[in-house]
Amino acid sequence: MFFIVDRKKTDRQIQGSQVAPAELEATLLLNPDVLDAAVIGVTSNEYGGEQPKAFIVRSNTDVTAASILPGSMSALHPSNI
Repeated sequence: MFFIVDRKKTDRQIQGSQVAPAELEATLLLNPDVLDAAVIGVTSNEYGGEQPKAFIVRSNTDVTAASILPGSMSALHPSNI
């Protein structure tokens, strides 16, 4: 059995900005439809550098990305969008 105890890297370079995955996770967790979230950086040739990818545990099966993203995006600092 494996346990994740910490991050290898705390900040990610995303579209020229430093972004902390913990900040993105905290923003996603503000949504009542999200029980848990984990954000990683994935290599992106389209945007150069990395792009954030979120793994979300939904509170119910009716929740979609389209219902989570608008509220989460508006809660983020503009430099992290």
